[in-house]
Amino acid sequence: MKMLLSLQHVFLVVLATVLIFPSSSSSLSLGTGTTSRTTLKKQIGAILPPRNGVGASAEACSKVTSLSSQLEELNPTLSPATDNMKKSSGSWKVEFSDAPPPSNGQLGPFVGTAIQKIDTATKTYSNILDLPPIKVQLDASYSPLDSSRLKVSFETLSFTLFGKQLIKKSLPTGTTRTWCLTYVDDDTRIVRAGAAGGKVNGVVSDQAEDAFFFYMTKINTN
Repeated sequence: MKMLLSLQHVFLVVLATVLIFPSSSSSLSLGTGTTSRTTLKKQIGAILPPRNGVGASAEACSKVTSLSSQLEELNPTLSPATDNMKKSSGSWKVEFSDAPPPSNGQLGPFVGTAIQKIDTATKTYSNILDLPPIKVQLDASYSPLDSSRLKVSFETLSFTLFGKQLIKKSLPTGTTRTWCLTYVDDDTRIVRAGAAGGKVNGVVSDQAEDAFFFYMTKINTN
């Protein structure tokens, strides 16, 4: 019983953090330099700090975001939030993020695997934190704001232990975030996100829409 109460407490902490947390809006430059994109991705991969960036130095984080900004300028995908949204379909592993827990894969003192799963057929999205035997899942729906930005409406938060769902809680209406899809190709995504007028703890937030950064790679499910 004490263990269950402790887990419920952890869940409530996670819920509170989700409500506090809340792509940058940019004109996408379609670079033709495939080699440059490949080189930049290799360079980023070589300097990615461990633990999704949790606890990384400011210098290490700056190196990742600096190279990623160069990669964003070579975005090969037109209209990633509308005509080419299907390129984002599937499961993506968060390799690096400066967002707060649990979006960065952190749960208390532990760091697990953070996954963004997108179903473009149903326009739904799941943010999954996998930290066996615990799984925390945040489910949402999305709609395009324009050709490169999405409005994400968070709906439920669930907590699973050893494969058994212990808690599933509906989130307050208006818990929305803006996603700016600044880079998308077959195996890499960069998203910048923030509340941008969405509610945080029931209060409309003036947080910038590009407040937080996510660098992700495609999970091969074949």
